[in-house]
Amino acid sequence: ERSRGLGDVYKRQMHDLIDTKEVTIVNYSDTAISFITLGFCITITEVFRADITQNGIEDIFCYISYNADGGTLGWGDVAIISKNTENGICEISPLQ
Repeated sequence: ERSRGLGDVYKRQMHDLIDTKEVTIVNYSDTAISFITLGFCITITEVFRADITQNGIEDIFCYISYNADGGTLGWGDVAIISKNTENGICEISPLQ
């Protein structure tokens, strides 16, 4: 059975930042979440899921795009979203 959607996971974990208005969620779905913080719109999009870290827990390989909110500056990166326990907090590890 597939675990929760990417948008749901991040929306729950960013709850405190949303409450203090440090992050504004623009859009979210089962495969992506977009939010604005520190003048940038950041979109995290799921590419595929697998046990990449080989710890028995499904990881998410994703593409992250960064764009200046209201500007033209933008770039992208890839990363792995993983957690150490089934109910643990997700961590993002950029790939180099």
